[in-house]
Amino acid sequence: MRDQLLILTSVASLFCVTASAAEWFVSPDGTDADGRGAETEPFRTINYAVGKASANDTIILLPGDHVEGSTSEGDVGLCRANVTKTLTIRSKNGRASRDTTRIVGAYATGSGYSDPFGIGTGAIRGLRFASEASGSRVEGITFYRGATATDTTNIADGGGGALISGDGTKVGFVDCAFVECRARRGSCGLAGGWHVHRQFHQDKERMKLSGCF
Repeated sequence: MRDQLLILTSVASLFCVTASAAEWFVSPDGTDADGRGAETEPFRTINYAVGKASANDTIILLPGDHVEGSTSEGDVGLCRANVTKTLTIRSKNGRASRDTTRIVGAYATGSGYSDPFGIGTGAIRGLRFASEASGSRVEGITFYRGATATDTTNIADGGGGALISGDGTKVGFVDCAFVECRARRGSCGLAGGWHVHRQFHQDKERMKLSGCF
């Protein structure tokens, strides 16, 4: 009887953990509104989905260019989404849909230094991960043409594709691509593609890099 009780308790605990994690879908053709987020009624922007998600949820990006939505947090500039909790963010079919599922940032507006390099006022990074997002995972996504707003060597000016900020913050990237992203700082990680506060805070598997600096 005791063994049966222990088994039932373990199963119930597992069910509670599994049931607490939700999946949220985002599509370039979706709508940001309450009551949505299912695959048949997806959100439109990643940042809206991040706001609706709870820690340990999964955000699934449907194929297309995710070019809308931006937010600013402190001194890190504009980004498509500011991730402040542990999440999995992935394409629908992982590596198979990486090249057709893109988080598209924006190069700077204006002239001078910004014009040829994409860095400057109006630039938008792909994703920023705060320290509270440690343990997050990104799978099967292309980060395209993200850039940083300034060209100094501050921590916040790295990673046009993705910025991982905060001591001890760790984010895993699997089967992702960083294409034509721009940033100034690159001493820990690739300047344009991604940047981490310390080199050992990133996990990388099967990464593709193209035209980033």
